[in-house]
Amino acid sequence: MMGKMRGFGGAVLCLLILSCLLSLPAAAQDPGGLPAGVRRVLEDPLYRHARWGFVFKDLATGKVLHALNEGTFFRPASVAKLFGAAAALDRLGSAFRVVTTVYRRGEVDAAGRLQGDLILVGGGDPFLGHGRASSLEDLARQVRAAGIRKVLGDVLVDDRAFSAYEAFSVSDPGRLLYRVSPAMVLDNLVEVTIKPTREGEGAAMTWYPHTSYLRPGAPCRTVASGPVRLSVSIDHEGRINGQGGIPRGGEPLFMRVPVSDGSSFVRSLFMDALRRQGVTPPSRAGRLNRPRLLPPVNEYRRLTAVAVRPSPPLGEWVRRILKDSHNPGADLLPLVMAVSAGKGSFPEGMALVKETVNRAGMDPRCVSLGDVSGLSTADLVTPLCVVSLLEFMKGHREYGVFRDSLPVLGEDGTLRGRGENSPARGKVSAKTGTVGLFDLLNDSGIVHVKGLAGYLTTAAGRETAFALFVNDVHVTDAPDRPGMRRLMDKVLDDLVGIVTAVYLAD
Repeated sequence: MMGKMRGFGGAVLCLLILSCLLSLPAAAQDPGGLPAGVRRVLEDPLYRHARWGFVFKDLATGKVLHALNEGTFFRPASVAKLFGAAAALDRLGSAFRVVTTVYRRGEVDAAGRLQGDLILVGGGDPFLGHGRASSLEDLARQVRAAGIRKVLGDVLVDDRAFSAYEAFSVSDPGRLLYRVSPAMVLDNLVEVTIKPTREGEGAAMTWYPHTSYLRPGAPCRTVASGPVRLSVSIDHEGRINGQGGIPRGGEPLFMRVPVSDGSSFVRSLFMDALRRQGVTPPSRAGRLNRPRLLPPVNEYRRLTAVAVRPSPPLGEWVRRILKDSHNPGADLLPLVMAVSAGKGSFPEGMALVKETVNRAGMDPRCVSLGDVSGLSTADLVTPLCVVSLLEFMKGHREYGVFRDSLPVLGEDGTLRGRGENSPARGKVSAKTGTVGLFDLLNDSGIVHVKGLAGYLTTAAGRETAFALFVNDVHVTDAPDRPGMRRLMDKVLDDLVGIVTAVYLAD
Protein backbone atom coordinates (compact mmCIF):
# COMPACT_ATOMS: atom_id res chain seq x y z
CA MET A 1 0.00 0.00 0.00
CA MET A 2 2.81 2.35 0.89
CA GLY A 3 4.53 1.46 -2.37
CA LYS A 4 1.40 2.34 -4.22
CA MET A 5 1.17 5.58 -2.30
CA ARG A 6 4.78 6.42 -3.09
CA GLY A 7 4.10 5.76 -6.78
CA PHE A 8 1.03 7.94 -6.63
CA GLY A 9 2.98 10.68 -4.85
CA GLY A 10 5.72 10.47 -7.45
CA ALA A 11 3.16 10.92 -10.19
CA VAL A 12 1.71 13.92 -8.40
CA LEU A 13 5.20 15.37 -7.97
CA CYS A 14 5.87 14.92 -11.68
CA LEU A 15 2.61 16.65 -12.53
CA LEU A 16 3.49 19.52 -10.20
CA ILE A 17 6.92 19.90 -11.80
CA LEU A 18 5.37 19.80 -15.27
CA SER A 19 2.81 22.40 -14.20
CA CYS A 20 5.57 24.66 -12.91
CA LEU A 21 7.51 24.29 -16.12
CA LEU A 22 4.48 25.20 -18.19
CA SER A 23 3.92 28.29 -16.08
CA LEU A 24 7.45 29.61 -16.64
CA PRO A 25 8.10 32.39 -19.18
CA ALA A 26 8.20 31.19 -22.79
CA ALA A 27 11.96 31.74 -23.01
CA ALA A 28 12.55 29.19 -20.25
CA GLN A 29 10.72 26.53 -22.23
CA ASP A 30 13.09 26.65 -25.18
CA PRO A 31 14.84 23.26 -25.06
CA GLY A 32 17.90 24.37 -26.98
CA GLY A 33 18.38 27.53 -24.96
CA LEU A 34 18.19 31.10 -26.16
CA PRO A 35 20.91 33.76 -26.10
CA ALA A 36 20.92 35.69 -22.83
CA GLY A 37 20.05 38.92 -24.63
CA VAL A 38 16.92 37.30 -26.04
CA ARG A 39 15.89 36.00 -22.63
CA ARG A 40 16.30 39.41 -21.05
CA VAL A 41 13.81 40.93 -23.49
CA LEU A 42 11.25 38.13 -23.21
CA GLU A 43 11.33 38.25 -19.42
CA ASP A 44 10.81 42.03 -19.23
CA PRO A 45 7.62 42.72 -17.20
CA LEU A 46 6.47 44.98 -20.03
CA TYR A 47 5.63 41.81 -21.99
CA ARG A 48 3.88 39.85 -19.26
CA HIS A 49 0.62 39.75 -21.24
CA ALA A 50 2.08 39.92 -24.76
CA ARG A 51 2.66 37.10 -27.26
CA TRP A 52 6.07 36.46 -28.82
CA GLY A 53 6.93 34.43 -31.90
CA PHE A 54 10.09 34.10 -33.94
CA VAL A 55 12.30 31.87 -36.00
CA PHE A 56 15.92 32.35 -37.11
CA LYS A 57 17.03 29.95 -39.85
CA ASP A 58 20.45 29.29 -41.41
CA LEU A 59 19.99 29.75 -45.16
CA ALA A 60 22.97 27.56 -46.08
CA THR A 61 22.08 24.50 -44.01
CA GLY A 62 18.35 24.95 -43.48
CA LYS A 63 18.88 24.53 -39.74
CA VAL A 64 16.56 26.42 -37.40
CA LEU A 65 18.85 28.24 -34.96
CA HIS A 66 16.25 29.68 -32.59
CA ALA A 67 12.46 29.47 -32.54
CA LEU A 68 9.50 30.25 -30.33
CA ASN A 69 5.85 29.83 -31.33
CA GLU A 70 7.05 29.65 -34.91
CA GLY A 71 3.86 27.93 -36.10
CA THR A 72 1.43 30.29 -34.33
CA PHE A 73 -0.51 33.06 -36.05
CA PHE A 74 0.57 36.65 -35.41
CA ARG A 75 -0.61 39.96 -36.80
CA PRO A 76 2.11 41.03 -39.26
CA ALA A 77 1.26 44.72 -39.84
CA SER A 78 3.56 46.04 -42.59
CA VAL A 79 5.60 42.84 -42.69
CA ALA A 80 2.74 41.76 -44.99
CA LYS A 81 4.31 44.03 -47.62
CA LEU A 82 6.95 41.34 -48.15
CA PHE A 83 4.30 39.15 -49.78
CA GLY A 84 3.11 41.81 -52.22
CA ALA A 85 6.64 42.87 -53.13
CA ALA A 86 7.80 39.28 -53.63
CA ALA A 87 4.76 38.44 -55.77
CA ALA A 88 5.13 41.52 -57.98
CA LEU A 89 8.85 40.90 -58.54
CA ASP A 90 8.17 37.21 -59.17
CA ARG A 91 5.39 37.81 -61.67
CA LEU A 92 6.32 41.10 -63.35
CA GLY A 93 10.07 41.54 -62.78
CA SER A 94 11.90 44.59 -61.50
CA ALA A 95 12.08 46.22 -64.98
CA PHE A 96 8.28 46.29 -65.40
CA ARG A 97 6.69 49.70 -66.04
CA VAL A 98 3.22 51.09 -66.56
CA VAL A 99 2.43 53.94 -68.94
CA THR A 100 0.36 57.11 -68.63
CA THR A 101 -0.89 58.34 -72.02
CA VAL A 102 -2.62 61.53 -73.15
CA TYR A 103 -4.80 61.27 -76.27
CA ARG A 104 -6.46 63.94 -78.34
CA ARG A 105 -9.99 63.41 -79.65
CA GLY A 106 -10.37 65.87 -82.49
CA GLU A 107 -8.20 67.74 -84.94
CA VAL A 108 -5.75 70.58 -84.29
CA ASP A 109 -6.14 73.63 -86.54
CA ALA A 110 -3.39 75.91 -87.82
CA ALA A 111 -3.68 78.12 -84.71
CA GLY A 112 -3.02 75.17 -82.41
CA ARG A 113 -6.63 74.87 -81.26
CA LEU A 114 -7.78 71.32 -80.47
CA GLN A 115 -11.33 70.96 -81.76
CA GLY A 116 -12.13 68.37 -79.13
CA ASP A 117 -10.89 66.81 -75.92
CA LEU A 118 -7.62 65.91 -74.21
CA ILE A 119 -7.87 62.59 -72.34
CA LEU A 120 -5.31 61.46 -69.76
CA VAL A 121 -5.43 57.68 -69.33
CA GLY A 122 -3.95 56.45 -66.06
CA GLY A 123 -2.04 53.20 -65.84
CA GLY A 124 -1.33 53.08 -62.12
CA ASP A 125 1.93 55.05 -61.91
CA PRO A 126 2.52 55.76 -58.18
CA PHE A 127 5.12 58.41 -59.07
CA LEU A 128 2.93 60.52 -61.38
CA GLY A 129 3.42 63.55 -59.14
CA HIS A 130 2.82 67.23 -59.72
CA GLY A 131 4.84 70.42 -59.89
CA ARG A 132 7.37 71.76 -62.34
CA ALA A 133 9.60 68.67 -62.37
CA SER A 134 6.84 66.04 -62.29
CA SER A 135 5.50 63.48 -64.73
CA LEU A 136 2.34 65.56 -65.12
CA GLU A 137 4.48 68.52 -66.14
CA ASP A 138 6.31 66.38 -68.69
CA LEU A 139 3.00 65.17 -70.13
CA ALA A 140 1.84 68.80 -70.44
CA ARG A 141 5.13 69.71 -72.11
CA GLN A 142 4.62 66.94 -74.67
CA VAL A 143 1.09 68.18 -75.36
CA ARG A 144 2.55 71.60 -76.16
CA ALA A 145 5.22 70.02 -78.36
CA ALA A 146 2.46 68.22 -80.30
CA GLY A 147 1.28 71.66 -81.47
CA ILE A 148 -1.67 72.12 -79.13
CA ARG A 149 -2.05 75.63 -77.72
CA LYS A 150 -5.70 75.63 -76.67
CA VAL A 151 -8.29 72.96 -75.86
CA LEU A 152 -11.77 73.83 -77.08
CA GLY A 153 -13.44 70.67 -75.81
CA ASP A 154 -12.69 69.30 -72.34
CA VAL A 155 -9.84 67.81 -70.33
CA LEU A 156 -10.80 64.33 -69.12
CA VAL A 157 -9.15 61.71 -66.92
CA ASP A 158 -9.74 58.01 -67.59
CA ASP A 159 -9.14 55.90 -64.48
CA ARG A 160 -10.88 52.73 -65.67
CA ALA A 161 -7.78 50.52 -65.96
CA PHE A 162 -8.74 48.82 -62.69
CA SER A 163 -11.34 49.17 -59.96
CA ALA A 164 -10.28 51.62 -57.26
CA TYR A 165 -9.33 50.09 -53.91
CA GLU A 166 -10.10 51.76 -50.58
CA ALA A 167 -8.18 51.18 -47.34
CA PHE A 168 -9.62 51.96 -43.92
CA SER A 169 -8.10 52.62 -40.50
CA VAL A 170 -7.54 49.73 -38.07
CA SER A 171 -7.62 51.96 -34.99
CA ASP A 172 -10.58 54.05 -36.21
CA PRO A 173 -12.83 51.71 -38.24
CA GLY A 174 -14.79 53.43 -40.96
CA ARG A 175 -12.23 56.20 -41.51
CA LEU A 176 -10.91 56.13 -45.06
CA LEU A 177 -7.11 56.26 -45.20
CA TYR A 178 -6.54 56.33 -48.95
CA ARG A 179 -7.98 55.32 -52.29
CA VAL A 180 -5.75 53.64 -54.87
CA SER A 181 -6.76 54.38 -58.47
CA PRO A 182 -5.17 54.20 -61.97
CA ALA A 183 -4.68 57.99 -62.16
CA MET A 184 -3.23 59.02 -58.82
CA VAL A 185 -1.17 62.01 -57.64
CA LEU A 186 0.21 62.31 -54.10
CA ASP A 187 -1.56 59.01 -53.26
CA ASN A 188 -4.86 60.89 -53.76
CA LEU A 189 -4.16 62.67 -50.47
CA VAL A 190 -4.28 66.37 -49.57
CA GLU A 191 -2.08 67.80 -46.83
CA VAL A 192 -4.34 69.86 -44.55
CA THR A 193 -3.14 72.11 -41.71
CA ILE A 194 -5.58 73.36 -39.04
CA LYS A 195 -4.68 76.25 -36.75
CA PRO A 196 -6.76 77.53 -33.82
CA THR A 197 -8.03 81.11 -33.92
CA ARG A 198 -10.20 82.84 -31.31
CA GLU A 199 -12.52 80.84 -29.12
CA GLY A 200 -15.86 80.17 -30.80
CA GLU A 201 -14.57 81.00 -34.29
CA GLY A 202 -13.77 78.70 -37.15
CA ALA A 203 -10.23 77.31 -37.14
CA ALA A 204 -7.93 78.45 -39.94
CA MET A 205 -7.46 75.76 -42.57
CA THR A 206 -4.85 75.62 -45.33
CA TRP A 207 -4.00 72.81 -47.73
CA TYR A 208 -1.52 71.55 -50.27
CA PRO A 209 -1.52 71.30 -53.21
CA HIS A 210 -3.45 74.40 -54.21
CA THR A 211 -5.63 73.59 -57.18
CA SER A 212 -9.06 74.53 -58.52
CA TYR A 213 -10.71 71.26 -57.49
CA LEU A 214 -10.23 72.02 -53.78
CA ARG A 215 -12.11 74.72 -51.87
CA PRO A 216 -13.06 75.48 -48.27
CA GLY A 217 -16.13 73.89 -46.74
CA ALA A 218 -17.38 73.77 -43.18
CA PRO A 219 -14.56 74.67 -40.73
CA CYS A 220 -13.56 73.08 -37.46
CA ARG A 221 -14.22 75.24 -34.38
CA THR A 222 -11.78 76.81 -31.95
CA VAL A 223 -12.72 75.76 -28.39
CA ALA A 224 -11.58 76.97 -24.97
CA SER A 225 -9.58 73.93 -23.91
CA GLY A 226 -9.44 70.15 -23.88
CA PRO A 227 -8.01 67.52 -26.20
CA VAL A 228 -8.08 67.84 -29.97
CA ARG A 229 -11.24 66.15 -31.20
CA LEU A 230 -11.74 66.83 -34.87
CA SER A 231 -11.91 65.19 -38.25
CA VAL A 232 -11.50 66.47 -41.80
CA SER A 233 -12.94 65.06 -45.01
CA ILE A 234 -13.11 66.09 -48.67
CA ASP A 235 -16.43 65.56 -50.41
CA HIS A 236 -17.04 64.72 -54.06
CA GLU A 237 -17.27 68.41 -54.94
CA GLY A 238 -13.80 69.06 -53.52
CA ARG A 239 -15.00 70.88 -50.38
CA ILE A 240 -12.69 70.45 -47.40
CA ASN A 241 -14.98 70.00 -44.39
CA GLY A 242 -14.01 69.93 -40.75
CA GLN A 243 -15.86 68.64 -37.71
CA GLY A 244 -15.07 69.04 -34.01
CA GLY A 245 -12.78 71.43 -32.20
CA ILE A 246 -9.18 72.40 -31.66
CA PRO A 247 -8.20 74.13 -28.37
CA ARG A 248 -7.38 77.83 -28.39
CA GLY A 249 -3.65 78.45 -28.14
CA GLY A 250 -2.83 74.86 -29.11
CA GLU A 251 -0.36 73.68 -31.72
CA PRO A 252 -1.45 73.47 -35.38
CA LEU A 253 -2.61 70.04 -36.47
CA PHE A 254 -1.39 68.44 -39.69
CA MET A 255 -3.15 65.57 -41.45
CA ARG A 256 -3.33 63.89 -44.84
CA VAL A 257 -6.91 63.66 -46.09
CA PRO A 258 -8.09 61.43 -48.96
CA VAL A 259 -10.01 62.99 -51.83
CA SER A 260 -13.37 61.48 -52.74
CA ASP A 261 -12.91 61.97 -56.49
CA GLY A 262 -9.35 61.18 -57.49
CA SER A 263 -9.95 61.71 -61.20
CA SER A 264 -11.18 65.30 -60.64
CA PHE A 265 -8.18 65.95 -58.39
CA VAL A 266 -5.72 64.69 -61.02
CA ARG A 267 -7.58 66.54 -63.76
CA SER A 268 -7.24 69.89 -61.98
CA LEU A 269 -3.52 69.32 -61.37
CA PHE A 270 -3.02 68.35 -65.01
CA MET A 271 -4.78 71.52 -66.16
CA ASP A 272 -2.48 73.54 -63.88
CA ALA A 273 0.48 71.90 -65.61
CA LEU A 274 -0.99 72.62 -69.05
CA ARG A 275 -1.30 76.33 -68.19
CA ARG A 276 2.33 76.46 -67.03
CA GLN A 277 3.38 74.97 -70.35
CA GLY A 278 1.39 77.49 -72.40
CA VAL A 279 -1.63 75.30 -73.19
CA THR A 280 -4.99 76.94 -72.41
CA PRO A 281 -7.57 74.53 -70.99
CA PRO A 282 -11.23 74.99 -71.92
CA SER A 283 -12.72 78.07 -70.29
CA ARG A 284 -15.99 76.38 -69.32
CA ALA A 285 -14.73 72.95 -68.38
CA GLY A 286 -16.02 73.09 -64.81
CA ARG A 287 -14.30 71.71 -61.73
CA LEU A 288 -15.18 68.03 -61.98
CA ASN A 289 -14.11 65.23 -64.26
CA ARG A 290 -16.90 63.97 -66.53
CA PRO A 291 -16.35 60.22 -67.04
CA ARG A 292 -19.57 59.91 -69.05
CA LEU A 293 -17.76 61.72 -71.90
CA LEU A 294 -14.97 59.13 -72.08
CA PRO A 295 -14.81 56.96 -75.22
CA PRO A 296 -15.15 53.16 -75.06
CA VAL A 297 -11.78 51.66 -74.15
CA ASN A 298 -11.43 49.94 -77.53
CA GLU A 299 -11.64 53.30 -79.33
CA TYR A 300 -8.29 54.57 -78.04
CA ARG A 301 -6.48 52.73 -80.80
CA ARG A 302 -8.17 55.09 -83.25
CA LEU A 303 -7.16 58.23 -81.34
CA THR A 304 -3.84 60.08 -81.52
CA ALA A 305 -1.48 59.86 -78.55
CA VAL A 306 0.11 63.28 -77.94
CA ALA A 307 2.00 62.45 -74.71
CA VAL A 308 3.38 59.25 -73.20
CA ARG A 309 5.13 58.85 -69.84
CA PRO A 310 6.44 55.47 -68.61
CA SER A 311 6.61 54.99 -64.86
CA PRO A 312 9.87 54.26 -63.05
CA PRO A 313 10.67 50.52 -63.07
CA LEU A 314 8.92 48.26 -60.58
CA GLY A 315 12.18 47.86 -58.65
CA GLU A 316 11.90 51.52 -57.61
CA TRP A 317 8.30 50.99 -56.50
CA VAL A 318 9.33 48.06 -54.34
CA ARG A 319 12.17 50.04 -52.81
CA ARG A 320 9.79 52.82 -51.79
CA ILE A 321 7.21 50.34 -50.48
CA LEU A 322 9.66 48.41 -48.32
CA LYS A 323 12.11 51.13 -47.26
CA ASP A 324 9.43 53.67 -46.36
CA SER A 325 6.55 51.25 -45.61
CA HIS A 326 4.42 52.97 -48.24
CA ASN A 327 0.88 51.65 -47.84
CA PRO A 328 -0.84 52.93 -51.03
CA GLY A 329 2.06 51.68 -53.13
CA ALA A 330 1.80 48.24 -51.54
CA ASP A 331 -1.92 47.94 -52.24
CA LEU A 332 -1.34 49.13 -55.80
CA LEU A 333 0.76 46.03 -56.56
CA PRO A 334 -2.08 43.45 -56.71
CA LEU A 335 -4.07 45.80 -58.94
CA VAL A 336 -1.22 46.28 -61.42
CA MET A 337 -0.62 42.53 -61.39
CA ALA A 338 -4.30 41.96 -62.15
CA VAL A 339 -4.23 44.36 -65.12
CA SER A 340 -1.12 42.65 -66.50
CA ALA A 341 -3.09 39.39 -66.46
CA GLY A 342 -6.06 40.92 -68.28
CA LYS A 343 -8.10 41.42 -65.12
CA GLY A 344 -8.87 44.52 -63.06
CA SER A 345 -9.89 44.01 -59.43
CA PHE A 346 -8.11 43.76 -56.09
CA PRO A 347 -9.37 40.21 -55.30
CA GLU A 348 -8.10 39.06 -58.71
CA GLY A 349 -4.71 40.57 -57.89
CA MET A 350 -4.62 38.86 -54.50
CA ALA A 351 -5.24 35.55 -56.28
CA LEU A 352 -1.99 36.20 -58.17
CA VAL A 353 -0.18 36.83 -54.87
CA LYS A 354 -1.48 33.40 -53.83
CA GLU A 355 0.23 31.88 -56.88
CA THR A 356 3.60 33.12 -55.60
CA VAL A 357 2.79 31.75 -52.13
CA ASN A 358 2.17 28.38 -53.78
CA ARG A 359 5.41 28.57 -55.77
CA ALA A 360 7.27 29.31 -52.55
CA GLY A 361 6.06 25.94 -51.31
CA MET A 362 4.46 27.17 -48.11
CA ASP A 363 1.35 25.74 -46.51
CA PRO A 364 -1.49 28.12 -47.50
CA ARG A 365 -3.00 27.60 -44.04
CA CYS A 366 -0.04 29.43 -42.45
CA VAL A 367 -0.93 32.79 -43.99
CA SER A 368 -4.08 34.89 -44.30
CA LEU A 369 -4.03 38.21 -46.16
CA GLY A 370 -6.83 40.69 -46.76
CA ASP A 371 -4.32 43.08 -48.38
CA VAL A 372 -0.57 43.47 -48.75
CA SER A 373 -0.18 46.75 -46.86
CA GLY A 374 -0.75 45.11 -43.47
CA LEU A 375 -3.82 47.17 -42.59
CA SER A 376 -6.46 44.45 -42.92
CA THR A 377 -7.69 42.68 -39.79
CA ALA A 378 -7.63 39.49 -41.89
CA ASP A 379 -3.81 39.62 -42.08
CA LEU A 380 -2.26 36.73 -40.13
CA VAL A 381 1.07 34.95 -40.59
CA THR A 382 3.24 32.45 -38.77
CA PRO A 383 6.92 33.32 -38.32
CA LEU A 384 7.84 30.11 -40.14
CA CYS A 385 5.66 31.08 -43.10
CA VAL A 386 7.42 34.45 -43.44
CA VAL A 387 10.82 32.76 -43.31
CA SER A 388 9.67 30.36 -46.05
CA LEU A 389 8.94 33.39 -48.25
CA LEU A 390 12.35 34.87 -47.45
CA GLU A 391 14.02 31.53 -48.34
CA PHE A 392 12.13 31.48 -51.65
CA MET A 393 13.32 34.97 -52.50
CA LYS A 394 16.93 34.11 -51.53
CA GLY A 395 17.05 31.80 -54.55
CA HIS A 396 15.04 34.08 -56.82
CA ARG A 397 16.38 35.98 -59.83
CA GLU A 398 15.15 39.22 -58.17
CA TYR A 399 16.76 38.53 -54.80
CA GLY A 400 19.23 41.42 -55.15
CA VAL A 401 16.45 43.95 -55.77
CA PHE A 402 14.30 42.44 -53.01
CA ARG A 403 17.02 42.50 -50.36
CA ASP A 404 18.37 45.90 -51.36
CA SER A 405 14.85 47.33 -50.95
CA LEU A 406 14.65 46.36 -47.28
CA PRO A 407 15.51 48.88 -44.55
CA VAL A 408 19.04 48.42 -43.21
CA LEU A 409 19.58 48.55 -39.46
CA GLY A 410 20.99 51.90 -38.37
CA GLU A 411 21.25 53.22 -41.92
CA ASP A 412 18.04 53.82 -43.87
CA GLY A 413 14.31 53.44 -44.27
CA THR A 414 12.21 52.66 -41.22
CA LEU A 415 15.35 51.37 -39.46
CA ARG A 416 17.21 54.66 -39.78
CA GLY A 417 18.26 55.77 -36.32
CA ARG A 418 17.67 52.28 -34.86
CA GLY A 419 20.56 50.19 -33.62
CA GLU A 420 23.13 52.81 -34.57
CA ASN A 421 25.40 51.56 -31.78
CA SER A 422 24.54 47.91 -32.30
CA PRO A 423 27.32 45.60 -33.50
CA ALA A 424 24.72 44.32 -35.99
CA ARG A 425 24.40 47.73 -37.65
CA GLY A 426 24.47 47.28 -41.42
CA LYS A 427 24.14 43.50 -41.05
CA VAL A 428 20.35 43.41 -40.83
CA SER A 429 18.05 44.05 -43.81
CA ALA A 430 14.49 43.75 -42.60
CA LYS A 431 10.92 45.01 -42.96
CA THR A 432 9.31 46.58 -39.94
CA GLY A 433 5.65 46.36 -38.99
CA THR A 434 3.63 48.46 -36.54
CA VAL A 435 0.02 48.85 -35.49
CA GLY A 436 -1.00 50.86 -32.44
CA LEU A 437 -4.43 50.88 -30.85
CA PHE A 438 -5.98 52.85 -28.00
CA ASP A 439 -7.48 51.46 -24.81
CA LEU A 440 -10.36 53.77 -23.82
CA LEU A 441 -10.90 51.92 -20.54
CA ASN A 442 -7.42 52.79 -19.26
CA ASP A 443 -6.86 55.88 -21.40
CA SER A 444 -3.69 54.36 -22.78
CA GLY A 445 -2.03 52.82 -25.79
CA ILE A 446 -1.54 49.27 -26.99
CA VAL A 447 1.21 48.08 -29.30
CA HIS A 448 -1.03 45.70 -31.20
CA VAL A 449 1.78 44.67 -33.55
CA LYS A 450 5.52 45.07 -33.74
CA GLY A 451 7.32 42.95 -36.28
CA LEU A 452 10.69 42.66 -37.95
CA ALA A 453 11.50 40.17 -40.72
CA GLY A 454 14.29 39.84 -43.23
CA TYR A 455 17.92 38.80 -43.46
CA LEU A 456 20.76 38.81 -40.93
CA THR A 457 24.44 38.13 -41.51
CA THR A 458 25.71 37.03 -38.10
CA ALA A 459 29.09 37.83 -36.57
CA ALA A 460 30.27 34.40 -37.67
CA GLY A 461 29.23 35.13 -41.26
CA ARG A 462 26.14 32.94 -41.16
CA GLU A 463 23.42 34.04 -43.63
CA THR A 464 20.13 33.89 -41.79
CA ALA A 465 16.48 34.54 -42.56
CA PHE A 466 14.29 35.53 -39.64
CA ALA A 467 10.81 36.67 -38.66
CA LEU A 468 10.14 38.18 -35.23
CA PHE A 469 6.79 39.34 -33.84
CA VAL A 470 5.28 40.58 -30.63
CA ASN A 471 1.55 41.22 -30.41
CA ASP A 472 -0.53 43.07 -27.82
CA VAL A 473 1.90 44.91 -25.57
CA HIS A 474 -0.43 46.61 -23.11
CA VAL A 475 0.40 49.39 -20.66
CA THR A 476 -1.66 51.91 -18.70
CA ASP A 477 0.61 54.94 -18.85
CA ALA A 478 0.72 56.02 -22.52
CA PRO A 479 -2.22 58.45 -22.64
CA ASP A 480 -1.10 60.64 -25.54
CA ARG A 481 0.75 60.57 -28.84
CA PRO A 482 4.21 61.22 -27.32
CA GLY A 483 3.63 58.46 -24.76
CA MET A 484 2.54 56.07 -27.47
CA ARG A 485 5.56 56.93 -29.62
CA ARG A 486 7.88 56.24 -26.68
CA LEU A 487 6.22 52.88 -26.14
CA MET A 488 6.51 52.00 -29.84
CA ASP A 489 10.18 53.00 -29.82
CA LYS A 490 10.87 50.88 -26.73
CA VAL A 491 9.32 47.78 -28.31
CA LEU A 492 11.18 48.26 -31.61
CA ASP A 493 14.44 48.73 -29.70
CA ASP A 494 13.76 45.43 -27.95
CA LEU A 495 13.21 43.67 -31.27
CA VAL A 496 16.53 45.08 -32.43
CA GLY A 497 18.04 43.84 -29.15
CA ILE A 498 16.86 40.30 -29.89
CA VAL A 499 18.32 40.36 -33.40
CA THR A 500 21.58 41.78 -32.05
CA ALA A 501 21.78 38.97 -29.46
CA VAL A 502 21.35 36.38 -32.21
CA TYR A 503 23.94 38.21 -34.33
CA LEU A 504 26.51 37.87 -31.56
CA ALA A 505 25.61 34.31 -30.62
CA ASP A 506 25.72 32.78 -34.08
